[in-house]
Amino acid sequence: GLSAAVVETDGHGMDFVRLETEGGSSATVYLHGAHVTSWVRGGEEMLFLSRQAVYAPPKAIRGGIPICWPQFSDCGPLAAQHGFARNLSWSLVETVSTEGQSTAVLALASDPARPEAGSWPHPFHLTMRLTVTAETLCQELTVENAGQDSFSFTTALHTYFAVNDVGSAVVQGLDGARYLDSLEGRVEKEQSSAEVAFEGEVDRIYLGVPRELRIADARRTVAVVTSDTFGDAVVWNPWAAKAARMADYGDDEFHNHVCVEVAQVKEPVVLAPGEVWSGAQTLSVPDAPAAPPAPAPAPASASPLGV
Repeated sequence: GLSAAVVETDGHGMDFVRLETEGGSSATVYLHGAHVTSWVRGGEEMLFLSRQAVYAPPKAIRGGIPICWPQFSDCGPLAAQHGFARNLSWSLVETVSTEGQSTAVLALASDPARPEAGSWPHPFHLTMRLTVTAETLCQELTVENAGQDSFSFTTALHTYFAVNDVGSAVVQGLDGARYLDSLEGRVEKEQSSAEVAFEGEVDRIYLGVPRELRIADARRTVAVVTSDTFGDAVVWNPWAAKAARMADYGDDEFHNHVCVEVAQVKEPVVLAPGEVWSGAQTLSVPDAPAAPPAPAPAPASASPLGV
């Protein structure tokens, strides 16, 4: 069998774990933020990571799958966009490799001495379980209320999917869905076409979405299947003007990804003392075609049909 993954250190002094499995599939997760930065399936990188990403805690890494918790965007009491889980160092609980899959479990517990405890004083315990197989990547976030009082949160797994070109990419599965348009003050609208296309900046919170969404472009289709505890989905691409304002993101990189972020935003999760919530996403390439057989050469004497 495969040996369990070990913690490695990158050139910036930041620790990560690389999970490998049969068929050349792998995943990389940083202890900083329990941040997935790579998913390679069948030799292809499936996630986008900015070439200008900053590897300097507490800054979050640009790309991959940041964990937004205990709030998505500004949907909560914190001044910090997307909360603080992506900005803190998690601990590695265990790695397990069995035939056909490899798993890492990371954890983050509240600490009253850390700065965020001033604005979010609730005791909590977070766990992130990441499993890679030859075909799939499964990520599960678990939240436990470790305190004496209830708390509420909003959350998202902010996945950056690599695409050949955003202009030919679409998100499928949202036909008829209601969404909040964050570019227009979160006014509620309805998705009126079968596919979400990208012709400019898109920043929408889709509400009560189906359990499977797909991101399709000329290169491939990726399916995102979620637990029903992720009721919403955020679709985002910054486009040119916003890209130019982002220091940790190349001006032209908006061409190379679509963010589809499984989320629970509209109805915050309320956890009583001792209660546990968990939300998961599984990423796959549905019905990936086998290599097509080589076409048989046409016989030289074949006469044109129908003449």
